[in-house]
Amino acid sequence: MFSKGYNFLVSYVYINEQAETNQFNDQNYYSNQMIWLPNNQPRHRLTGAGTYELPFGKGRAFLQDMNKAEDFVLGGWQLTGVASFISGDFPQFGNMVATGSPCIGNPTPGQWFNSSVFQPISSAIPYTLRTNPLQYGCLTGPMYFDLDGSLSKTFNITERVKTEFKMTAYNALNKLNRGDPDTNIYSSTFGQTLYQGAPGGSFGPSGQGGSNYATGRQVEFGLKIIF
Repeated sequence: MFSKGYNFLVSYVYINEQAETNQFNDQNYYSNQMIWLPNNQPRHRLTGAGTYELPFGKGRAFLQDMNKAEDFVLGGWQLTGVASFISGDFPQFGNMVATGSPCIGNPTPGQWFNSSVFQPISSAIPYTLRTNPLQYGCLTGPMYFDLDGSLSKTFNITERVKTEFKMTAYNALNKLNRGDPDTNIYSSTFGQTLYQGAPGGSFGPSGQGGSNYATGRQVEFGLKIIF
């Protein structure tokens, strides 16, 4: 519902779940022993959306005395925006040897966690059971922020025919949202978050690219005739 030409909606979701699984290591799997593990979903999701009718032109607060041609060009525009904030999800690790906590105080893209605390499983004993945690409560991936916006206007051509023009910008701020750090110990980028990505966790798409979230700014123009 509009109030003075605008409306606004905010939603917040907090997620903290555990699931019973036997996929933690080989022993759990083959003995069919179920254990409780926290999920890797981001804990916080905040979304805001709103619409604002620009106050210019006939029947609006400003420039009401514009002539018909001026009102056709400048009046009646509507601005719509959607902003999303998602905290980092919890990266998960394969079977390896961990000698301590990988969490660091000030992670950077080149060193998101302390990779030196991990060592690969010895090739002499390839079937070593997992002892390292699947994920760490103190270690989350990069947060995600996105702003989409559109500017639109409806033109009355005749009493029965209208034209709607819309310009939409996705990732309007052209923000680089990084994907989760690389947790493959055999990778040259282990412990780094170098690539554009998306909100991860089981509640969202993959944290390493390949999704609609993992793009720079995109601008779309549309023209629709209504009769």
